[in-house]
Amino acid sequence: MAGHVEHARAAVRFYAVFLLGAVLLWLARGPLTLDTLPYTLPISDEVWRTALSIALCFALALIGAAFPDTDIKSRPQVLFYRVLFVADAALIALYYARDALICLHAAAFLGLGAMAPLLGRHRGWTHSRLSMVAVPSPLVLGPMLAADAVVWAGLPYYLAAVVGYASHLYKDGILFRR
Repeated sequence: MAGHVEHARAAVRFYAVFLLGAVLLWLARGPLTLDTLPYTLPISDEVWRTALSIALCFALALIGAAFPDTDIKSRPQVLFYRVLFVADAALIALYYARDALICLHAAAFLGLGAMAPLLGRHRGWTHSRLSMVAVPSPLVLGPMLAADAVVWAGLPYYLAAVVGYASHLYKDGILFRR
């Protein structure tokens, strides 16, 4: 069984192949609109915006690769819960700062979702192909719910997380097992 370092290496390799495919698609089809961030940045240069999107996708691939092992006491679990704690606290602070009820709802759902990996056994539901597709789904569904329309702004981020998750399942011998 692979350790967390090997899972991270696999995520880097999988994401590199994914990124190469995206670049080849971009070269074949011409420039794609990469303005997929759900908020505006003070960066006017499209190159910086694209670099930020790629970096965020890379981080999501690493998180996706680490997520299945959050069901046991491990380094990925400790990191995962520290990041979730900061994100949850930030959402609560945003609620009080801007009186945005959606931030409080997001904090509640984030807290509920954070408990989910602890409800199963190791190599339980977190190590399934269905979870590989379902767990990152808020990345693509969130912008749709926020816009109240079908928008694909979160698709690159969703795909990056799925690629990272797939790398973990591959290293554990689960991805192509029947």
